[in-house]
Amino acid sequence: KVQGAYQAFWGFYNGQMKRIKLKRKEDLVSLANDFSAQLRLKEVPKLTKQMVGKMGLKGVNGLVLLSREEEAEVRGRRQGGQGGQGGRGRQG
Repeated sequence: KVQGAYQAFWGFYNGQMKRIKLKRKEDLVSLANDFSAQLRLKEVPKLTKQMVGKMGLKGVNGLVLLSREEEAEVRGRRQGGQGGQGGRGRQG
């Protein structure tokens, strides 16, 4: 998905800020938003609060975040109706 490319952009360039001579996280937000336009997205993809926190972007202006309802919907899709089986398989 194209939105996955946007998240991959964040994952890579957040760790490369010194190398590409970006001093402020807001500058990276601007660059990421330009990237989303180049991907021909109609709107900037929204990020989860968890992703923003893990990447040290909390409080950075210009980020577009998922609402609580949207985050709950995303979590529901990821679980895929598995019913909380735990993932370790049968033991014994």
